[in-house]
Amino acid sequence: MAVAVESSSTRLIFVIDSIDQMDAHSCANINWLPKNMPPKSFLFLSTVSDEQEFENLNSQIQSYYGSEHLHLTEIQPLTSSEVRLMGEEYLMNSGRTLQEDQKHHLVQMLNDTTREKPTVFRSQLFLSIAKGVSSYTNFPRFEATVNGALTVISRRLFAKHGELLTKTVLGLISIPRHGFPDYAILDIISGHDEVLNDVFQYHEPPIRRLPELILKVINQIHIF
Repeated sequence: MAVAVESSSTRLIFVIDSIDQMDAHSCANINWLPKNMPPKSFLFLSTVSDEQEFENLNSQIQSYYGSEHLHLTEIQPLTSSEVRLMGEEYLMNSGRTLQEDQKHHLVQMLNDTTREKPTVFRSQLFLSIAKGVSSYTNFPRFEATVNGALTVISRRLFAKHGELLTKTVLGLISIPRHGFPDYAILDIISGHDEVLNDVFQYHEPPIRRLPELILKVINQIHIF
């Protein structure tokens, strides 16, 4: 990888997150990273710190760049108050709020480390669930894991849009590397008789094609 800047006053910052989640070849051989960085250029790499992969990557990076150019900083978990504030800000920006007992349960879920360590993705899923909680209902009870949150979200999507349609859209999103465009998903599903029969079970339109309203369903699913 070659790196160049327009002038000596330009600051260039590279950020590569979760480098430990890359494929085995990229992790085993890091010479694809820029070695000779121009002045005022910085490279930030993030990885988990409690896995064997961290030790291997750390050793490779020190050998590749030299320990004098390497600065390790461990990011500490958010405190309970920070987690609560993050949740309140997220809900406020979404135009939602929670009752005190619901807030308390959400913070407990966000801080739960019983089965897995908190991650940004897991927190996003929990907050997405909280955004859909009504003030007169209890906070959903589920395992404080990514899989537990995805189960709740899936059930909501099934109930709202139908299980067959939702599963078909999820399948089409996951097949290609970068996903199908929304209009392509609409075209493909419109040729799926089983899905059409399920969607049109109460009304048969003159043209058997899913309406563009289904794009809203696709957008809701794309978030996850």
